[in-house]
Order: sequence, then C-alpha cells, then structure tokens
Amino acid sequence: MQRGLSQAEIDRLIDRYRDSVSIDGLARRYEVHRTTVIHHLDQAGITPRRVARKMTDESVALSISFERRG
Repeated sequence: MQRGLSQAEIDRLIDRYRDSVSIDGLARRYEVHRTTVIHHLDQAGITPRRVARKMTDESVALSISFERRG
C-alpha cells in the first residue's frame, strides 16, 4: 500500500530538500519511495541535485578486479 502525502507534507519535503536534505533522507523521513520524492520535486519545478561519485574510475576498476578474483 502506498502512502499518500498531504500538500503540507509535500511543501515541507520541498523546503527540506532546498535546505540540503538528500532525496534518500527525505524518502526515509516521509516513508515513501525515492521516486515519489523526485516526482514531487519535479512537479515543483526543482531539478534534483547531482550526486558526485564517491569512487574514482580507478577504484571502481580495482574493486571489480578484486570481486572477479573471488
């Protein structure tokens, strides 16, 4: 069963996103899927922030190589 957000909750969700709360953090807080958060941001005309990768290309390649070795 999906949880519907009230307009007041959507407004607070948008305000919190503008205050730098992450999409995943908002999804946990409001107990909805992250795509629901993105949908509400999109409806409000807000482009989601891009998240920088935490691993470099080199570290990704090394990790894949390590996993393949077992």
